[in-house]
Amino acid sequence: MAPKVAIIILNWNGWRDTIECLESVQRLTYPNYQIIVVDNGSTDHSVERIKAWIRGEIHGLTGKEKASKPLQVIEISRAAVLNSTTSDFLKRLSAQRTITIIRNDENLGVAGGYNTGLIYALRQRYEWAWLLDQDSLPEPNALSELLHTWEATGKKAGVLFPSRVDKSTGVIYKPVRWRGKRWTKAFSETNQPTDPIPVDAAGFSGMLIHMHILQDAGWPREDYFVGYDDQEFCLRVRDHGFVILYAPTSKIRLSVGKPRAFRIAGREILSTNHPPYRYYYTSRNKIYTHWHAHPDPLAVLFALSTILKLFIVILLFEQGKLLKARFILKGALDGICSKMGKVMEPV
Repeated sequence: MAPKVAIIILNWNGWRDTIECLESVQRLTYPNYQIIVVDNGSTDHSVERIKAWIRGEIHGLTGKEKASKPLQVIEISRAAVLNSTTSDFLKRLSAQRTITIIRNDENLGVAGGYNTGLIYALRQRYEWAWLLDQDSLPEPNALSELLHTWEATGKKAGVLFPSRVDKSTGVIYKPVRWRGKRWTKAFSETNQPTDPIPVDAAGFSGMLIHMHILQDAGWPREDYFVGYDDQEFCLRVRDHGFVILYAPTSKIRLSVGKPRAFRIAGREILSTNHPPYRYYYTSRNKIYTHWHAHPDPLAVLFALSTILKLFIVILLFEQGKLLKARFILKGALDGICSKMGKVMEPV
């Protein structure tokens, strides 16, 4: 029997993107999954809009819907997830046409949002969890290809990644390897793999996690809030001896900021144009990771060099230069001082 997969879609003030993601998920060819939408404290009536789509009151946004409406919906709170027993959740198991919506009372960040869904999936005894950001659009065979890769490589991988392609630019967001106290891209533009390869990290969206690894490697860190939480989680997975694979035959499309590519001296430079708060958290978490969580002086130097490069890219290509530069500096200092958790609200 095909392993049972919980597809966890994280929504924050983006119901249109989430509905488009849900429509893509409904076209998956994989036979054994259930959908969990975690709403991360949205203020734009996202849950009501998503439920209206589930009831068939909002027509599909892509014109490619597969399932007829209405679907079934279960709506619960994060508090209920944390306080219920396994038997309570097993009573809720039903057909694949059920979508579970879990409400977080506030924005808990990326890891906090995903953890809400992961706790629910663990108590419902799912074998795998597939994480998707609200703007991610998986190809119909994306999940099948990930699990086919797992089986074809001896069922040894604890985490698998698809090929992640930017919706607007077509840029492939390459997975990375940890080499010599620094991250390096797992492959080049001219040498893209066609077969699975071992990697050390990529982004949360598209990450397929075998649930058993959480017992040893631990959960994504909620005190990071957003930024570099995926890479820190992958470092722990790697340090505990689990295999991480990149499956190029599995593909999703997604958006990362508002990217623009530039060429300087023959090298491609990618500007993501993230809002200032995002640069604060990424800089803070990157420094904290290599200064405190996984301490290594050489890795700290590498982290500082990447922040310096980010400074240069922002000063050359992005708007709001001074505010972003100030937030990056504050983030680096807070990382050194271990000032973690949600420091500022995303805007």
